[in-house]
Amino acid sequence: MSFDAPLAALLIATPPALAIAISDLRTMRIPNWLTGATAALFLGFVFLALPAEAALWRLAGAAIVLACGFGLFLLGVVGGGDAKAAAAFAPLVAPHDAGAALVLLALSALVGLMILSFLRRTALARGGWAVWSARRAFPYGVALSSALLIYLALAAFAV
Repeated sequence: MSFDAPLAALLIATPPALAIAISDLRTMRIPNWLTGATAALFLGFVFLALPAEAALWRLAGAAIVLACGFGLFLLGVVGGGDAKAAAAFAPLVAPHDAGAALVLLALSALVGLMILSFLRRTALARGGWAVWSARRAFPYGVALSSALLIYLALAAFAV
């Protein structure tokens, strides 16, 4: 039996990605300990599963995502937790797939916004989660998590 890195990445990424999405929905915040643990887990996986040079390129990509995310945070475009979560997720995206990952992120955000807009008109919106009362905010951690998991599933199950 050989090591299936894309499938392993999907299995490893699913719990923290879901935790980030749920945290963002419940509180409209992504705690630092969660993004830190996710970053450590993903970087550890990348350095164990890939050759050193490829892992270092992924680390460089994560640094670029963090810098861009910080800039967007300073401009008020995204939240700080979203910027950190994007950087934590970045090592699992191959550099040559960055464009495709950004397209998946845009589509995930659009679909997420449509679903959230619909659900805010239902009885669910009377629940106690912060997402229902944050009328002018979008939990971008949900889009980041779903885009990552879709990307990894496509990589793991590519025919």
